[in-house]
Amino acid sequence: MFSLMFASYSLGATGGPIVFAALASRTGNYDLALTMCWSSIAVLMIAILFLPRYNSAQRAV
Repeated sequence: MFSLMFASYSLGATGGPIVFAALASRTGNYDLALTMCWSSIAVLMIAILFLPRYNSAQRAV
């Protein structure tokens, strides 16, 4: 799950400005583009909260 979230973060960090520019040019204003980008970031933030906690004290079996 963590690797999936990290891949999403990496993809968003590189593709985010491109997607935002495309949304802004397609919609004609920045308000809708900002709302859509912010809502996708909020969904990722909420999903990260539900990641299982890493326990460094676990013993190898």
